Amino acid sequence: MLRDFFAENDLLCYVFSVTTVTIPQKEYQLLKKQSAAYRKLAGRFFDAIVKDSVPTVVEDFRKTGLYTEGFLGDLEDGLSKSSYARKS
Repeated sequence: MLRDFFAENDLLCYVFSVTTVTIPQKEYQLLKKQSAAYRKLAGRFFDAIVKDSVPTVVEDFRKTGLYTEGFLGDLEDGLSKSSYARKS
């Protein structure tokens, strides 16, 4: 629970109070499973949404006009071999 918030010398500081909550072990195990399932689902969901294909990434770099064709070829080759492409 957030008890106090203040800024001092451009530093933000949060002070939390500690509260102990006791729940039955079965409820804890259920909440733990639900939490893991949510993290797994959310991770896959956001990976699928945010990710561009390798050719799209390379084309975005090409459009800037800042990179040589040699670099762009190496970029495409590297991305194609990386875990970035395998997650598609």
